Amino acid sequence: MPRVCWCVAVASLAATAAVAHADEPEAKDLFAQARELRLHGDCTGALPLFRRAFDVFPAGLGSLRNVAECEEALGHVLASRRAWLDLHRELLVNHESKYEGWEQDASRAAERLASKVATLTIDVQTVTASGKPAPAPRVDVSINGEALSPDLVGRPFDRDPGHYVVRAVGPAPGAADEQSVDLAAADAKRVALRVVMPPVDAGATPARASPLQTAAWVAAGVGVASFVGAGIAGLERRSAMDDLTTECGSTATCPQKDATETAKVQGIEDRGHSAATWANVLVVVGALGVSTGVVLYTIGHSRSRAAFLLSPTGLSAVGSY
Repeated sequence: MPRVCWCVAVASLAATAAVAHADEPEAKDLFAQARELRLHGDCTGALPLFRRAFDVFPAGLGSLRNVAECEEALGHVLASRRAWLDLHRELLVNHESKYEGWEQDASRAAERLASKVATLTIDVQTVTASGKPAPAPRVDVSINGEALSPDLVGRPFDRDPGHYVVRAVGPAPGAADEQSVDLAAADAKRVALRVVMPPVDAGATPARASPLQTAAWVAAGVGVASFVGAGIAGLERRSAMDDLTTECGSTATCPQKDATETAKVQGIEDRGHSAATWANVLVVVGALGVSTGVVLYTIGHSRSRAAFLLSPTGLSAVGSY
């Protein structure tokens, strides 16, 4: 069994190596094209080809080194340093003689570029027009048009040296602030943005119900409850009629019975009469309640659409009808 496993492992490694070597010609072709562009000073065009060559054939560390050197040539300090660090890690497991001395080169380059990285801290404060703190549900911050993660607001983070436009936009129209900052190598700068929130429009606050409208809802509620009660009373009357039919049959008058049965029949009749009375009363109350609610709501709604305005010329009514 161990021999079988060992054979499978060897076969797997051989297949992986075969695939890797199959990709090597494509990687070499990409590397040659990128190298030609770089020799003519076109690192912008060469960079994606070097990256593609390294993706196709990761064992070719020359592509990764050219990525690091091109990124630095383009002024991308952070990207160049990351590439040098990646190269250093790859060289810890790749000891081919053609890469001799590259590990030291990668370490020195990463250390040298670390001293050129700039740091930027962006603080954002939302205030009123008078300068008092004003809460805001969300403020979007961007750098040169690219969104900044909310986790980085108020904390220093690394950036390449260069010119940056920092902008903060609040949730309300016109609530924004923008500043420009130039970062040199090893700079550590802070930008403070103040987003002035517009005053809350008093007219935009939800309108409160008028006393008439409140009374309208109460009256309508009483009316609906009365209709429900009338329905229950009607069911009780129907139940009494069914009980009376059981005791007396379908005849108009109940046959003569003894005193106990007569009292029982009388109780059923009284229950039916009471239920019928309640049903009639509750129907009337329900109708009055609903109609009163409708009238009160209509009057209250009409009045709420009009207002009085006190001006130097006198008292005038304004509103819509």
